[in-house]
Amino acid sequence: MRKLLFMLILITILAACSNEDTNESPVEKGDSSEQEQEIEKENNSEVDNNQHTDDEESEEDREKENEEVEGDGENNEEDSTEDIGLIKYRPEAGTSKTFMQNDEFEITYEILAANEQYIQRIISFGDNITLQILEWTPDSIAIVYQEENPTDTSDQLDSFEAYEPPITLVDSDSLGEGNSSDWEIVSTDETVKVPFGEFSEVYLVKQTFESDTTGDKTISQAFYAPNMGLVKETVEVTGDNGYEITTELENTTKN
Repeated sequence: MRKLLFMLILITILAACSNEDTNESPVEKGDSSEQEQEIEKENNSEVDNNQHTDDEESEEDREKENEEVEGDGENNEEDSTEDIGLIKYRPEAGTSKTFMQNDEFEITYEILAANEQYIQRIISFGDNITLQILEWTPDSIAIVYQEENPTDTSDQLDSFEAYEPPITLVDSDSLGEGNSSDWEIVSTDETVKVPFGEFSEVYLVKQTFESDTTGDKTISQAFYAPNMGLVKETVEVTGDNGYEITTELENTTKN
């Protein structure tokens, strides 16, 4: 009897231990799952932080690149503006300009050819024809070849022989009041009205010759407008036999 009782007690104890083991297992698994979830959250948080940092760095890099591009564009625009100079005042090839002198005489300027350095023009005044080749740079305008009543008026920009010294019409370094025998820039911001129209940002250049014998002066002025070149000329001769000549742009056409 005692032996049977002892066996029942032992079986009860073993059954209780088995239940405790069974109940503890889910707890341990639950703890493990929660730990894994916490670790996964931390990893995801680190990934999100890294991605956010990368996005911020990428955005900063893009903004920096845009600033550099814009800066280069502004510098190029400034350089381009500085380099234009007198080129801005050069007429295009194929342009024909008609002037009237003292409202009586007609003079035509025809731009026959042009390249990056030179333009070739024909000046017709009555029966007289003059072929001129001008070196037209950002800093100066000068006649480097001239021929009266030429037999050949075709494009000669690649074959002409320049004479020395050139006849300088405009020189950016020659500034003054126009009292010299050399052409001097008196103003670069004149407004000039001629029969063809009104022009602003006009270059006014001037030169003065004085006679050694009579002291009479010949005062010449020339006006250059953007994209048109010469638009007006005046000549004043002082003294007892003095006179004035005014030549103004009347019309322009493009071939």
